[in-house]
Amino acid sequence: MHPTVCILLLEDDPISVDIVGAYLQSISFADVKLHSAATAAEALALLARVDVDLVVADLNLPDSAGAATVASLVQAVGCPVIAITADRNPDLREATLACGAFEFLSKSDLTATTLARLVRLAMMQARTYRSLRESRQAEAALRQSEGRFRSLAGFGRSALVKSEPAELAEQAARAVFDALAVDAVTYIEPEPGTNQLVLRRVLARGARGVRRGPIRCGPDDPIMQVMTSGHLVLTEGAQLPFSWARDLRSAAIVPVRSDNKVRGVLCACYKAAKRFGAEELDFIQATASVLSTALQRVASEARLAYLAQFDPLTGLPNRALLADRFSQMIVQAKRRRSPLAVLFIDLDGFKAVNDTLGHAGGDELLKDVAARLQSAVRTGDTVARISGDEFAIVLTDLVRPEDAALVAQKVIDLLGESVQVQGSELFVTASVGIAAFPADGRDADTLIGAADAAMYRAKQSGRNAYQ
Repeated sequence: MHPTVCILLLEDDPISVDIVGAYLQSISFADVKLHSAATAAEALALLARVDVDLVVADLNLPDSAGAATVASLVQAVGCPVIAITADRNPDLREATLACGAFEFLSKSDLTATTLARLVRLAMMQARTYRSLRESRQAEAALRQSEGRFRSLAGFGRSALVKSEPAELAEQAARAVFDALAVDAVTYIEPEPGTNQLVLRRVLARGARGVRRGPIRCGPDDPIMQVMTSGHLVLTEGAQLPFSWARDLRSAAIVPVRSDNKVRGVLCACYKAAKRFGAEELDFIQATASVLSTALQRVASEARLAYLAQFDPLTGLPNRALLADRFSQMIVQAKRRRSPLAVLFIDLDGFKAVNDTLGHAGGDELLKDVAARLQSAVRTGDTVARISGDEFAIVLTDLVRPEDAALVAQKVIDLLGESVQVQGSELFVTASVGIAAFPADGRDADTLIGAADAAMYRAKQSGRNAYQ
């Protein structure tokens, strides 16, 4: 059963009310009870009679503007205030945070995912505020809690811009280590392509000889249980698989998720037993959630950067990356006064393969062709997939331009060998066009175009040949 969170949305623009309201109502980890107000005066009147867990407020209202809006709300409520605005004033963020805002968000950056992350963090802070108000040691606890949430908010802001997974893991471990004053924090994840767990980051008080690297975990080890189940494990007295951790008795092991799997774990430890309360566990889980979001963002950005330059099927450079590399090679060829050539390769009758074996069979053939083309050239040459069944090879540092024909014949011979696709033996031929620098062109586009035209002449002359 999801917890109920009461949110006040302070916004005078009906369109923004609909958008932000829909984002808030779509939150999956809580049942949202939403109140709305269009002016600061209306909001303050509502707050006087309704307890809310979170305020999401536009800074510019009919009766209030800028950081003053946040200042009036912070004085009236004991819950987090998230400020949103379309104002691009670069000084507004610092002024708003200085007035006590939990977070500042530009409307241009507002997404359902970003808002859900902030709501999750703000809910945790709101729960802490409520419990602290009921505590006999409210003042001391509030100072401690504020320090924790400043640490978490600082990590959250940093996680939005950092792009190195190792640095993100380091900062997540540091946030837990400093905010909870634990005796040790580790971040562990599987080694890519293996089942071996690796200790990536470790912070430990008074420990010497702490080394990062592979660790051994049996199936019943708490760390392995979290990796396989995806659920938090709280241990008391269990031995961790580190020689330097023998004195650690209380451990909270929290999963760091990636899509539908666990990509790693944050493990926080105390020497004393039973040191983890609800707030400490909430803090570690929130830190793990921020780390998970940041790592997924970095992975998505890396994937997009890869797709912008490489063909996802064959792993070869695409046309855009080929043009960039080709231009650089032409500059070097001019300086060295050395010949340069490009081969434009098109498979003969590839459509028949797709029609007979389907696109899966065609894709399998293309991957085999890519591997054969790479085996036909030297390390410094570039093989690229242009589109469909068209490929290109740029040959550098030729002794003479005529040597490109030798490579073209080698390509034709290699591709002419039989290939097994879905259990069927196929024979594929190719037509190749050759263009040389500088005789056939002095820039990448002209040379590729000339090689393309030569390839069509090879097609017209009977295929399985070069021109």
